[in-house]
Amino acid sequence: MGKKANFLSAIALCALAMNAYSSEIKFGTDIDSNFQVIDPSEKIEGNVFSWLAQADQNFGAAQLMFSIYKNNENGSQELLARQNIDVNPKWNAFGAKNSQLPDYGTYTFSLSLLDGTDLASGTVELVEPAKSEPKPAEPVKEEKVGTTLADLFNRYAPKK
Repeated sequence: MGKKANFLSAIALCALAMNAYSSEIKFGTDIDSNFQVIDPSEKIEGNVFSWLAQADQNFGAAQLMFSIYKNNENGSQELLARQNIDVNPKWNAFGAKNSQLPDYGTYTFSLSLLDGTDLASGTVELVEPAKSEPKPAEPVKEEKVGTTLADLFNRYAPKK
């Protein structure tokens, strides 16, 4: 339970009261002050991201169930975390900024009523960031430092 508990306690969940336009969870790099997902995508480079669950109507319940599943290659899902969340029944959106998962892969987030009625769900693929190629070094201009023997000879040579 260690990683799962740490993950859930590390997420700073924020509830948002606003008009929803769909029943989905959107993922992106952040959430702006108007509660819109910034750079929405189903594929995120890295394992730090923000998400926003929006329902078609108010939740109508004081508690919701939030679940995270890891999608396995064979098509099955592994429950990673599940937590009941206290909310205002008038809310229709819920999200978190700067969430972090320990591994790369495909995950499904789900928000439902305690009776199992789905409110919103979404899937995100977290991929390892591409390694950036180091910039080629700019050619170094050679600069002579010091004195050559010819310079020394000419400087101290007997004058005619």
